Amino acid sequence: AFLDEAFKAQASLLSCLLSTLNERCFKNGDQMLKELPLVTAIVASNEVPCDAGAGALVDRLLIRVFVDYVDNQDDAEGNNPQNDVMNSKFVSHDEKVEPVVSFADFKAFRGMVRGLMPHPANKFAAD
Repeated sequence: AFLDEAFKAQASLLSCLLSTLNERCFKNGDQMLKELPLVTAIVASNEVPCDAGAGALVDRLLIRVFVDYVDNQDDAEGNNPQNDVMNSKFVSHDEKVEPVVSFADFKAFRGMVRGLMPHPANKFAAD
């Protein structure tokens, strides 16, 4: 899943997103959806969250990359890096690009984890 501008959401939605990411389940009233097929989530934002609800979500993100603005000034040779970035394309010199980790690898890892840990949504079953 790709979540763009996730930190602009209201606190209630961030809380729901947090539990969905943590427990791979979604509770809507008295209905519980378990075993959501979420393999990974990528979150993007143009701002750093300041409130506690968004901070809890940021704590769950395993990899955080802060990217600065692309410089809009011409360099000594008169080239503008921003134009280079905006006009660039992905070019691979390899004949075939292979993923390092396959979807089957994710499924196998998920199966191993399920065998070691009970599903967190099962705590709602007793309620």
